[in-house]
This record gives sequence, C-alpha cells and structure tokens, in this order.
Amino acid sequence: MNQKEKILIHYQENHKEIDGKLYKRCSIHEEYSPNEEEWLLCTDEFFYKNKGSNDGLSPYCKTCEKKKNSQWGKNHRDKRANYCKKHDQNPKRKENLKRMNKEGRDKGVQRDWQRNNPNKMKEYRENREMHGNHKISKKEWINCKEYFNNECAYCGLSIEQHYNKFKGEIRLTDFHKEHVDHEGNNDLSNCIPSCKICNSSKHTSLFDEWYNKDNPNFSSNRLNKIHKWLHEDYKLYIKATN
Repeated sequence: MNQKEKILIHYQENHKEIDGKLYKRCSIHEEYSPNEEEWLLCTDEFFYKNKGSNDGLSPYCKTCEKKKNSQWGKNHRDKRANYCKKHDQNPKRKENLKRMNKEGRDKGVQRDWQRNNPNKMKEYRENREMHGNHKISKKEWINCKEYFNNECAYCGLSIEQHYNKFKGEIRLTDFHKEHVDHEGNNDLSNCIPSCKICNSSKHTSLFDEWYNKDNPNFSSNRLNKIHKWLHEDYKLYIKATN
C-alpha cells in the first residue's frame, strides 16, 4: 500500500456525509471527551484551521485541543513558563492581549466568570491574603528602598521615574513591595522594591527562571545585590527598626 492510499483510507475513516453535510471525527475524542459527540461538522466552527491537512482543518476538535494543551501545560510547567516568557515579549502579542482583556471587561466576561466561580475566587482571595501583602513597617520599607538606591531592584528604574496611569491620569507612584518568592514570607526577608513593569512581568514565576541572562533587564551586579539582601543584609535593617 502506497502513501496516497494510506492517506485516503485515513481520510475515509475520519470523514463521512450525513444529510448532505460533511462530518469529521476528532482523533482524540475518546481520550479527552468520551461522553460527547465525536462526529462534528467539518468546519472551522468546530476545528481549528490547519493548512497542512487534507481538509484544511486540525485533526482535533477545538474542545479536545484545548484540553490537550491544558494537560500538556500542567505536565510541563517549566517548558510552558519558558515558552510564555519568550512569547510574551512579542509586542504584537502584548497589544492583542491588552485588546482582548479590555474587550472582555467591556462585555462583562470577567465579572460573569467571578460570579460563576465563587470557590475559585475564595481560594484566590485567601492565597492573596496569605502571600500578597507584606507585613513590614514604614521604616523597614524606606530602608529597603534606600538599600537599592531608590531604584527597582530588577531593572534599575529610579523611583523618580516610576509613573503609572490611574483613571487616565499619569501619576508618580511608589514601587511595589515585591515577593521574590511568591510562596515565601511576607516580611523583609522576601521583599525588594520593584517597578510595575517588572512586577507584572515576573508575576508568580520562579526568581532564577525569570531573572537571568534571557531577561532584557538582567544585570549581574543587581542580581548579586538582591542575593546579598535576601540572605544577609535584610537582617541588619530588621534589627535597626525593632
């Protein structure tokens, strides 16, 4: 049997006509959606486009492909994090995400999701309360910023240049009290000053995976200073404020 005959048989096994319309069977439906209909209309409403296939569509339906990608991401967190880190640097992608997020907020998608997922929202609030707010004094925060020369510990942006937009108005704002370890302590031992851009970029990434030579703002001097603060010098400032 030659290659063309194999392709034809494969096509016939996964395509059929019903009431004059062409239907297609998702090749991974049994694994990801066994209780749902596996024969779907052979259109881009149910399958993503794929120029390399015979019918111009993916062999997986959209529902299963999303589940498959989600499962892969859970099983390969490091690879997915590295991919997202590089992919998110693309200016076009940033603009698309910004546009889609705004469209979602305008349509009430975020509000509806929050209403329909109260348990997840409760978990989010509890996690944020546990890891989201530092419990440090004003004096400790001042000392922390002065230790880093009143600059973002990651990129070196000075606090005099740290502007943010609020309700359409550009304002000079304070740095973020950054959790270097997202799941770590809420005291000075896990706190450095960070500008809004670096804080958003790092999000919940592991410090060493995010702040390295692949990071456009990386500096070996700043890295050494962060390590020195986290492992040694923060203790001096805690003692000085007690």
